[in-house]
Amino acid sequence: MKDRSRRITGYRLILLSGLALVGAVPLPAAAQADNENPESEKPQVEVVVTGSLLPTTPDQVAVPIITLDAKTMEQNGVTSNPLEILRKSVPAFAGRSNAGTSNANNDNQRTGGGSQLQLRNLPTLVLVNGRRVAIHAIAGTNGKNFVDVNQIPAAAIDHIEVLTDGASSTYGSDAVGGVVNFILKSDKQGVKAGGRFGSATGDYRERSAYLSGGTEIGGLSITATGSYSKSNPLFQDARTFTSPFFGRTSSIPGVVVAGGLSPGAILAAGLNSPSQVNPTGAAATATSVNQLIANGSYVATTPAGVSATFDVSPYQTLLLGQEQDSFVSSLSSGIFNDKAELFGDVLLSRSKSFTQWLPAFATVTVPAGAAYNPLTTSFSGVTFDYLPDPRQINNKTDAARGTLGVKGKLWGGWHWETGFVYSESDFQQDFGNLIYKPNLPLAIAGGYDANGNAVAGGAYSKVYGGFSTSNPLVLQPALDPFARAARVNPASIANLYGTELINATSQLASWDGKLFGAVFDLPAGEVSVAAGASWRREALSGHADANGRVTDPVTGTTSGNAQLWALGFNFDPFAAHRYIRALFAETRIPITAPAWNVPGVRSFDITLAARAEHYSDAGSATVPKFGFRWQPFDKQLTIRGDYSKSFSAPSLYAEYGPID
Repeated sequence: MKDRSRRITGYRLILLSGLALVGAVPLPAAAQADNENPESEKPQVEVVVTGSLLPTTPDQVAVPIITLDAKTMEQNGVTSNPLEILRKSVPAFAGRSNAGTSNANNDNQRTGGGSQLQLRNLPTLVLVNGRRVAIHAIAGTNGKNFVDVNQIPAAAIDHIEVLTDGASSTYGSDAVGGVVNFILKSDKQGVKAGGRFGSATGDYRERSAYLSGGTEIGGLSITATGSYSKSNPLFQDARTFTSPFFGRTSSIPGVVVAGGLSPGAILAAGLNSPSQVNPTGAAATATSVNQLIANGSYVATTPAGVSATFDVSPYQTLLLGQEQDSFVSSLSSGIFNDKAELFGDVLLSRSKSFTQWLPAFATVTVPAGAAYNPLTTSFSGVTFDYLPDPRQINNKTDAARGTLGVKGKLWGGWHWETGFVYSESDFQQDFGNLIYKPNLPLAIAGGYDANGNAVAGGAYSKVYGGFSTSNPLVLQPALDPFARAARVNPASIANLYGTELINATSQLASWDGKLFGAVFDLPAGEVSVAAGASWRREALSGHADANGRVTDPVTGTTSGNAQLWALGFNFDPFAAHRYIRALFAETRIPITAPAWNVPGVRSFDITLAARAEHYSDAGSATVPKFGFRWQPFDKQLTIRGDYSKSFSAPSLYAEYGPID
C-alpha cells in the first residue's frame, strides 16, 4: 500500500571526493583539466553549470559534473533514447529502477512504456535546459514519480550534464540522488541528417532517422530537430535464457514451481485422457474424481509436480515494441537594443509502446446443474487453457513542453534572468484481452431464455472496449471447461474478453527568477552571490473505465460492481493539484589565489547555498549546502568535498493516486 504521508522527508548526504589526477585516468569533460598548455593560453568562458546558480569555468566547480556530448552518443549508436547512453556511461544508473525497453515484463507495466532515470535508485531530478519537466502521468518503478526521458530525442541533445550529488539546495525536491540536465542543441548554421538500422535474431529490428538544422533571421536564431524511431517487440521464446527447460518457468528461468491446486495446474485433454507434466517421466493416472477435479495434478504418488504444462514464452515480450515521433526547437533573439536576450524552446513528442503477457486465467466454480458438469455436485478450482488470446498492453504518451524567458545585464557586472515553463504529459493505455468476470460464471452455468426454456448459455451483458451494456442481453452457448481447445465453440468465448481503458494527465506550470553578480572583492578575488525565487503548480489526474474501478460508485464498497476485469489495473479516479513556492541563494568565497603561490594551498574557495521551499499540501523544508574546492599545488591535483541536505516531498501520485 502506498505511503499517504504528506511529510517532507529529508536525506542527509555527506560526500568527500577523492583525488582528481588529470592525465592519469580519463575524467568527465566538466572535471578535466588540460595541463598541456600554460594557463595564459587557455581562456575559458564562465557559464552556469548544473548544480550551481553562479557562472564559473568548468574546472572550478565545487562538485564534478559528468558531461556526455553528442559525439559520444553517436559513437555509441544512440539516436533515440538517451537512457541507453546514460546506463552505458555512468555506473550510478545501473539497477532495475532505470527502466527502459529492456524491462518489458519487469517494469513496463509500471512505467507505461516510459524510460525512468534514478541515480543509485534514489529520486533524481530531470531538467531540460536547466528547468523542470512534467512528470509522467503514472507512477514508475517502486511507485516513484519520474520524468519520461523518451520524449527527449537524442538527436536534439547537445550534451548531457550529470550531477551525482544531492542538489536540493539549488533545485528543491527530487534532487536527492542527483540531477540530469539535458542541454538542447542551439547550432545556428547548417543542416544535419542521420539514421540507424539494426537487426538481431528473433525478428528484432531497430530503425531511426533525424533531421536537424538552424538559421539566423533578422537577429532571431532558430534551431529545430525532427526525429523518428521504431523498434519491434522481441518475445521470450526467441532467446534460450528465457525459454522453458524441464521444470523451469519461462519467465523465471531455473525456478521450479511445486505442483498443487489451480491455477498452478491446467486441465488438459478431457475426462477420458487426462495428462500432466511428471518430473520422473512416468505416465500419470488419476485414481479418483477428487484427484482429477479438485487437485488438478492427477497423480497420487508424484514426487514433485511442476506447473510447466503451459509455455508462456511465445506470448511474453522480452523487449518492448516502441515507436516515437519528436520535434524540438530552440530560439534566441536580442531585444531592447541587445541589452537583453529573449530565449525559449519547444518540445513535442508522441511515444507508443507495446507489451504482451500470457493469456489471462481465471478460476471458477462449476454449478451442479451446468450443461457440461458430469457430476451431481458443484466443484471449483478449474483453470482451463482455451482462452488463448494473450493480454496486450498498448501505451501512448503525448508530451508537450514550452519555455519562454528573458535574461540581461545590469550595472556593475550584475545579471538577471527569468523564465516560464509549461509542460504536460497525457497518457493512454489499452489493456486488451482481459476476462470480464461477471460473464465467465454465467457462460459456464448456462441459463434460461425469455420463455423459461433451458438453453446452453447464460444471458449476460455484452462488452464493448472498457464498457458493458445492460440491455439488450446476449444469449450464447455454454462454456465447456473440460473440452479441448480445438473443440470449443468460438461463440462461447466471444463475449468473455474486453479491453480496460486508462487515461491520465500530468501538468506543470513554473516560473523562476534570479539575480547574480559580485558583491565585493577579497584579496583572493570576487565574492559572488546569486539569489532568486520560484513558483510552480503541479497537477495530476487519471481514471480507468467504468469496469476498472476498485470502489463501487453506488455502495462505496470494494465488491459488487467494481474490479470487473480479471488481472486488470483496477483503480479509482483521482485528481489533485498543489502549489510550491521557494527562495534560494548561493555564494562563492575565494580564500586563496594561485597568484599568491602559497605552498599547500595554491587555490582554495568555499561555496555556501540554501533553499527554503513550501508545499501547499506537504509543509516546508529548508536545506543548506557547504562545499569546498582545494588545489594544494597545481591543477593536476584537485580535492573537492561538500556537505548537504536533500529532501523529497511526497508526490501527488503517492498522496492521491491509486493504491497498489
